[in-house]
Parts: sequence; C-alpha cells; structure tokens
Amino acid sequence: MVKNLPSEAFEDKVRKAFSVSDPTPDVIERIEVRFLAIADHPSKAIQQKTTWASISASSPRRPWVVATVILLFLLVVILLIGPQQVVAAFGRLVGYIPGVGIVDDSVPIRVLSEPVSLSRQGITVTVTSAVLTGDRTQIEVRIFGVPRDAYPDREDILGCSASEYLRLPDGRTFDRTDGFPPMPADMNEAVYVLPCIPNTLPGKAPEDWELHLSFIPAPADLTILPVVEISPSPAATEEIGATPLASREESVTFDQVIETNEGYLLTGRFQPDVAVGEWVQITDVQVRDASGGQIRYASPPDIQPPDVDGASGGFGFVYAFEDTGLTFPLTVVFSGAILHPTDPSPAVTFEFDAGENPQPGQEWILNQDLNLEGHHLTVISVTANSRPGFSFKFRSEPEVYGISVDIEGVQPVGGGGGGGFSSGTLSADLVFAEWPTGRLQVTVANLVVIGESRTWSGTWAPTTPRTDRPPTPTSEPSICVISGSLDELSPPPANLSVGLALTYEPLDASTWGLALRQLNSSVISIQVSDRTWGTLSPDGMEMAYPDTDGIHVVDLDQQTEHVFAGGQGGYNLSWSPDGETIAFVGERADGVYVIGLDDSPRRQVSDQAYTSIAGWSPDSSHLVIAIPFTGGSAWIVRQIDIATGKWIDLFTIENGTPKFLSPALSPDGQWLAYRGKDNSSLYLVRMDGSGMHLLMDGVGQVVWSRSGWMGITTLASSPDKLKSVLLQPEACQLYALPDLGGYLEGLYIP
Repeated sequence: MVKNLPSEAFEDKVRKAFSVSDPTPDVIERIEVRFLAIADHPSKAIQQKTTWASISASSPRRPWVVATVILLFLLVVILLIGPQQVVAAFGRLVGYIPGVGIVDDSVPIRVLSEPVSLSRQGITVTVTSAVLTGDRTQIEVRIFGVPRDAYPDREDILGCSASEYLRLPDGRTFDRTDGFPPMPADMNEAVYVLPCIPNTLPGKAPEDWELHLSFIPAPADLTILPVVEISPSPAATEEIGATPLASREESVTFDQVIETNEGYLLTGRFQPDVAVGEWVQITDVQVRDASGGQIRYASPPDIQPPDVDGASGGFGFVYAFEDTGLTFPLTVVFSGAILHPTDPSPAVTFEFDAGENPQPGQEWILNQDLNLEGHHLTVISVTANSRPGFSFKFRSEPEVYGISVDIEGVQPVGGGGGGGFSSGTLSADLVFAEWPTGRLQVTVANLVVIGESRTWSGTWAPTTPRTDRPPTPTSEPSICVISGSLDELSPPPANLSVGLALTYEPLDASTWGLALRQLNSSVISIQVSDRTWGTLSPDGMEMAYPDTDGIHVVDLDQQTEHVFAGGQGGYNLSWSPDGETIAFVGERADGVYVIGLDDSPRRQVSDQAYTSIAGWSPDSSHLVIAIPFTGGSAWIVRQIDIATGKWIDLFTIENGTPKFLSPALSPDGQWLAYRGKDNSSLYLVRMDGSGMHLLMDGVGQVVWSRSGWMGITTLASSPDKLKSVLLQPEACQLYALPDLGGYLEGLYIP
C-alpha cells in the first residue's frame, strides 16, 4: 500500500505543467526511454523499447491512474538524477545525433528511405541522407564528376550561387539558409531542387536538377544521445582571490555535456575579461586531466559552438574526447596574449608607381622603411594580384600584430591580410572594382601591438562516474602521439640522420622557398626562392620543383638542372619509384598528368578536377589519386594503370578533410595516410578500405620516405612554431626533427 501520496492540488499543478492528463502511448514511451537513458545508461543511444506503451494502449485505465503513476515516476527520477538533468531531458527533449548535431526530438524523427542519385553528362548528384527533426530538416548531398572547365579561372569571376531548395507536394518551397526548416509532419515526400552546381559557369554543367525524396520513420536503433545542460560555474569574486590579469576561471564556462560511447562532448564559451578596446589572440588550447597529462580532443563539425560576443576575442567551443584512462577533473587551458590597438590617428605614407596598365603578377620591390608610433616597419614589395588590386608585404618587429593599409582617393571593394603571430611579417590585400593606376599614395595606420601573455582556464568533471565503459579494443592500432607532447621527443639516432629533408620555409625575413638540408643539420645546401611543391627522387640523388616554365629537376651531386617544359605550372609532384616519371596536377587543377624524364611528352591520365596525388605502386605501374566530392568531406580513392589509362575505384574516404587531404601512399603500397575531417588529425587506411585508424593529431603535412618512415609537419599558430617529426607507424617510433624550419615536402632516408 502506498502512503503519503501528493495532494490533489499538487497533482493538478503537475498535470497542467506537463500536460499528462491523458498521455498518449508515444509520449509515455519517449519520456521513460529518455529518463532511463540518462539515469541508468547515459552513454548509450536512446534506442530501447518499453513495455509501458503496450500496457497503456491495451489495458483499460482511468486518466488519474496514469497521471499518478507518471507523477510517482517523475519524483523518483528527480531524486535519482537531480533536477538539472530532468530539466534538460524533459523540458525540450533535446538530443544529439552523431553526424547530424543537436536536435529537437520532441516530435517523431524521420529519415530518407534510401539514397537518391541522378547522373547527367558524366556528373552525378546524390542525396545521401536526410534527417527530419522538430527543429530542422538536414539534407546531405554529394556531387561528383564536375569537369574543371565548368569552374571560373579567375577569382574575380563568380560562378552560380543560386541556392538549392525543397519543393513540397502542396507547392510550398523551403530554401536552405543555414539548413532547411522543419518538414511538416504530414509531408513524407519532397523534391530536392538544385538550380545549378555551385560556382559553375553558365552552360558548362547541367542545370535544374530534381531528385524525388521519400521519408520514413527513423529506425528504432537510431543513435540519439542525451544533451545535459551544465549549471554555470560560480563567478570569481574579490573575496576568493580574483585579480586583474590573472587566470580567470569565469572566463571559461561550460554549457552542455553529451556522453558518447567513446567519452564526452563538451560545449562551452571562452569570454576573456579585458579592457575596453583590447582583445585576445589565442595561440594554443590544451585539455589536461587531473594528472597534468594532455588529452587529445577534436571539434566535431556537426555541432554549432555556442554564440559569444567576439569583440574581446572570445568564442564558443565544442571539444570531443575519449575518457578511457582519464582522471577528473579536466582543465581546459587557453593560452594567448592581449592585443592593444594604439591611437588610430597617427599614420605614415609611402608611394609607388603602378603605371597605366598593371598586370597580374607584376611586382614592385620597395624595401622602404617606415616608423609608425615608434615601431619600425619595412615595405618589402607590392604585387598586382589576379583580381583588380594589390598585395602588400611588410617586415615588422615581432610585437607588431597588425596594421591597416589604404590607397588614398580610391575606395576598395574588398581586402584582407594578416601575418603569423610574432612572426615579424605582415601582409595586406586590397581589391578594387577597377585597377588603380599611376602614382599611388598608400597610407599605413591603425597599429595593433602584442601585449602581455595570459592563460585562461576552466575545470569540468562528470557528476556521476561512468560504469558502462565498453572494453577497449586491443586489435586496432591506437594513436601514437598527440601534438602537444612533441616537446618530449628525442632527435633521431645516427643511422636516420644521414637522410635528406626538403622543406618549404622562410629563407629570410621576407621570402619563403624550398630548402634542402641533411636531417641532422640546420645548414641549407640548396635553396630556391618563391617556389613550393618540391619533391625528392626515390634514390635521394635529385630534387624537382615546378615553375612557370616547367618542372625543374636538379642533380644534387653534379649541381646541374634540367627543365621539362611539359610540366609548366603543375603542382603536387610525385616521383615514380623507378625514378623515370613524375606525376603532377595540371596548372588549372584540370586533372593529373605524367611526364617521362626522358623528355617524352606529357600525358593526361585523369581529367577529374581538384584531384590530389597520393603516390605510386611499388612497381611504378599504377598511380593512386584521391578525387573530392563537391561538398562534404568524402574522397574517392582511384588507381590508374599508367600504360593503358584504365582505372578502378578502390574505396571512399568518408572522414577526410574537405580542404587539402594530403594523401600519401606508403612505399610498399599497403597503407594510405590522409588528414581527417577536423583538418588536422592523421589517419591510416589499408588500400582495400579496411583497418582505418587514427595515428596522430595536429598534422599539417605528410610525406613518406622509401624506407617506410613518415615525415610529419605539425600545425602551428606561426611559422616559427612549426615542428616536424619522424614516425615509424607500425612500431609508433617517434623522433623530433628540431633543425627543420618549415613544412616537409620531401624526405629521403636510405
């Protein structure tokens, strides 16, 4: 017998608040499943069925009985898991669907019944998936096979920008603006309309694509993870020791936490407390556990970070990490510096003569010294860019962060610029409707300087320790290292130091280029200014780099050079293992070409646009390339028979970066390395698409040596902070390369 039941007045308040006077079976099921997922199995997807729905649907009952049962259930749940999680789960039924994001799942979720494709003139448009929730309709589309000549050749020419939309059976249309709006519950069909392929020129690709979509209820095993709101951290006060210019806990707050099968997703805000007019430049973010060890984290692209007023340099963040072996609490540490704008009134000027007909690529070397508010600047050069406008290059003191540049009497229509943090170099771009001509007076003003270094931090720990951790797989290779721990690495042993490294790096304060040196030396033996995309021959006897007149091949022993004119303007060079052929991407990214080093003419072996070359088979008979889909982060890995031109598609990379994939085929042809969706993590996958695993994070560039060692350049906030390492992936052997000053482009280790 149950005693001490709540009063009827209280019950009536609860009923009115939660609308449970006559709950439907669907409501009962969804509420119970959500609560059980949080209380008992918080890391598991909300996918189990309950017996309540069948009981309430088939058994006679009175409304007050059901209401009382639900009320008691709610009270027990509140005591078990606390009001915070109840509000988060019950208030709006917000969940996280991996690959989709945080959604309102208070209404039944629907999905695409099956992928839909349409091919026209060699181009295929595919709607791969759709998820319909209470707050939006998410449609994923891939486009493959668009020829390079369908896109503009110049940046000032814009291709198609018409937005796609959904056409409903009743004639209404939903435009995509940061996603499609939610689909009406009674609409289970729609037509996806793509007026034209983005950025293509009129008449160069088929237009008016229409794909008919049908939607069905989401399967019972659809992964929906609870999103729990985090109570705000208590603000620091003078009484507890808050001081200006110190690490301020209240500057880092956490909004939401999501338990995943691997660990946690944590959202939050960085809002630095600085003086009016100042702002913060963050140079490093680290997540550490209670032992002080760094934790690898990623920023999932499917979750929008919280909105933050960015005037002071703040931003929202989303960090995902695994929790195996962690000790809580975790500390998120933001390191950076305060930026101070100086008085905007002072300005300095200089002049240069652009002539009456500036041409793209034309350069004016000035090397003119300026003094702005006591800080020394040097105008190195001015270059006419491909759009009507100019690019300005400056050398500065390390503490100078930024300046503004204007041409007097001429209004720009666009621009940009920047420089590495404390790098001593600055750049500025100005774009105009028409070329400014004649003698031009340039104004430099609005100096911004780098002030004191600071750190900001916040701590977080789960409210309840996890007890449902799945066993850690032992058969899968694991990550070798996180980039933050590279300072602990030793230099390579003597037997590895005899190799060669070709880098793209600063050759002086104003010029970048290629530099060749021994692995154990900082002395540059060969340098080539203003050139990149270099490579080394498999035997380490030659180097090659592209130029406007062709591919230059340098004999390192004889110091002689030969130019192969057929490779003019190419990039992404790849030398065949037999040393007889170089593959490259055409100047207009219009496909892949090969050129024989016996002066035979070049041949096109692929006409796919914006391809990346991964490497060669060990016998030099096949070339492996990666072809991007338009939109998304998927790439097709294709193998081409160089003799016949025949090709086969091996597999699709689903988690690659949509930027430069940096694919690199191992010398034995067994593994493909590439950068992940977050644009920094390094993955390995077998050439049949199996065995994909994470190897390292914080990666910017990857090359292989013929001996199987990988050369890796890590990401950094500025060129002077770049780090390179040697990695033997099978054994996870790692060595630092402290003498290298830039991005690794070629590596030879016997």
